Amino acid sequence: MSNRIVNTSGHTGIVEFFDPLKGVGYIKTQEGNSIAIEYKDLPIKDGQFVLLRKNQKVMFDIYMGEMGAQAKNITIIK
Repeated sequence: MSNRIVNTSGHTGIVEFFDPLKGVGYIKTQEGNSIAIEYKDLPIKDGQFVLLRKNQKVMFDIYMGEMGAQAKNITIIK
């Protein structure tokens, strides 16, 4: 299945967890939904993936992908 945009309005949420060994995790949206994260969709800084930490606030778009609803274009909110 190819990824397709569901809603790109800049959702915000909190990282529930991210397992760097498995390369997957979840973001809890403000509405209480869990959105999957894949390693390939993490933000990149200085040519390196930026790992997400539990309870980190992020902004993202939602796409439908292989894991269902997935976060893309993830940005860490400071």
